[in-house]
Amino acid sequence: MVVAGPAASALANPVRLSDQPDGRPFDRANNRPAGRTITVIAHAEVTDAERGILPRPVSLAPDVYLRVVDRVTLGVVHSHRALGLVDAGGGLCLSDCDERYRNPGIDVLYDIRRQLGARVRLVARELDPIELQLHLGLDWHWQRGRLGVHAAPYLAFGLSNRDLGNDDFINLPLWLTVRVGAGVSGVFHTGIAGQIDSFGDTYEIPVGLGVRYRRGPYLAGVQYAFARLFGRLNAILPRHLVVSFGWQR
Repeated sequence: MVVAGPAASALANPVRLSDQPDGRPFDRANNRPAGRTITVIAHAEVTDAERGILPRPVSLAPDVYLRVVDRVTLGVVHSHRALGLVDAGGGLCLSDCDERYRNPGIDVLYDIRRQLGARVRLVARELDPIELQLHLGLDWHWQRGRLGVHAAPYLAFGLSNRDLGNDDFINLPLWLTVRVGAGVSGVFHTGIAGQIDSFGDTYEIPVGLGVRYRRGPYLAGVQYAFARLFGRLNAILPRHLVVSFGWQR
């Protein structure tokens, strides 16, 4: 939760500011990924549920992105935001989690053109037993004035322990951003996700609202989201809170 990095203040260097919810560097003046940078973001993921109804995991999920060459960005991720999901318990567990450490992944993005990239990601959703997934997808951005759109659709293929529920699924996450002031943006997160072989019976539509603030090389943000507010399996619970702090150089 998920997911997204500043390099300078809006007045000093507007070219390097990013309106991407996952924080990866993006040159919004030229509508393309920024030059070689490193971005570090720590997400505190919390499940908001009544005690005794659902587990209430609290975890710390770090994401690191490095633009290694002109067209390639490499990421080491743990957060659900980096996966375009609304969930909690990724990274290092602080309390009430199924595992002490989960959701590590390697994320590789290749810039196809100015607004479009291709993604290959390998994620271990669980470690005991290991549930390895391969994600293949796209990463698309659009920025015009104060408004921004970020879509990151992908197909996920279970590579191990499929009999334990590591099924193939499709995820179409979408973020809408609006800059409302100097360094402040509002974020609306939604999308649709479901299992490929039974999409009509399993699809879920999350809804989340958030605010992000940037100053100099620092980023802070908060998002509150319903994991499946709409869809075939719609429910008020679970709800998740994500608090994020980031830095970029």
